[in-house]
Amino acid sequence: MRVVRSCGSDIQTSCSGTVPEADYVWRIILMFGQIPAAIMYYWRMKMPETAHCIFLVAKNACQASSDMAKVLQVEIEAAQAKVEALTTA
Repeated sequence: MRVVRSCGSDIQTSCSGTVPEADYVWRIILMFGQIPAAIMYYWRMKMPETAHCIFLVAKNACQASSDMAKVLQVEIEAAQAKVEALTTA
């Protein structure tokens, strides 16, 4: 209590030794720290789904086979009948 009384009402600037400009510095540092997070969020939103997810969850064999053909650089045939057989079994 004595520290508060001796410093008066302006505790932050006179007692703690913190200059008022330091309040803006940490805000600027946090703003710059958000830039890599925003870039990573954008990249993850643009990243395509895996072929496994498209094949089993969305049940779209044509899209899954075309995605895998792009990745593996080979020709893959879509087997939509196999997807329908797996879902009914």
